[in-house]
Amino acid sequence: MTENALKAKSNGVHPPFGYYVDDTDHYQIDETTAPLVKEIYALFLDGKKPKELISLLSERGITHGKYPISYNFLYRILTNRKYIGESNSIIAELDITNCQFGHECIIKDCIIEKIIGVSNSSGLPNGIRDNEIDTFQSINTNAKVRAANLKPAQEILITILRKVVNNIKKGNGRKEEALLRGLAEKDKKLRDKILNKLLTEDILSKHQGDEGYIYSPNRKESNRVKKLLDELTLSDDPLWTYVSNL
Repeated sequence: MTENALKAKSNGVHPPFGYYVDDTDHYQIDETTAPLVKEIYALFLDGKKPKELISLLSERGITHGKYPISYNFLYRILTNRKYIGESNSIIAELDITNCQFGHECIIKDCIIEKIIGVSNSSGLPNGIRDNEIDTFQSINTNAKVRAANLKPAQEILITILRKVVNNIKKGNGRKEEALLRGLAEKDKKLRDKILNKLLTEDILSKHQGDEGYIYSPNRKESNRVKKLLDELTLSDDPLWTYVSNL
């Protein structure tokens, strides 16, 4: 999948308006719809505002597939660098999970529809820069963490750290049962090792509550936790290394 992306080949994602995927899975200009993109730019440069463009195109019965022309559609065209020749290629999906980026590896000035392997632009390696990126790997829910193609120990760490971040924001602690909720009972030994490591690393502290232990986050470690969550498998944090070797 990554090899395809680096060659600007389609990975099954619908191409941008004005392009199509040829027999070799490469993006090509669609001569049927591309003139509309050119006309939109010409009208915009002539001083037409988005609302006027929508009205003008709608009156002529022009649609985006089966959908009417909308502000979001115009915005994506007018801000998409591929249309004005400033982008080297369109990358439908770029999977950088566990990739090692050396100084010789650079991906820049591209339109990347989705990046897998990091959850935020802050987690990108230096070699991926000056690109227009639509979406990143989502780890917003336990289900999405499970779908992130992580090792069991990595999945446990990310699940716990997500809750740590929420507790830092709220300024409170969490019962052990709530902290570990959503993690499989069969991974109890792994859970205990990772929880103890988080205590040793001073990311968490624990004290006895009325109904068991309460785990509280250390605010001083919040930047470290955020960096771990952003970088995912690209992290060089000793905690990530430890967990990855379990």
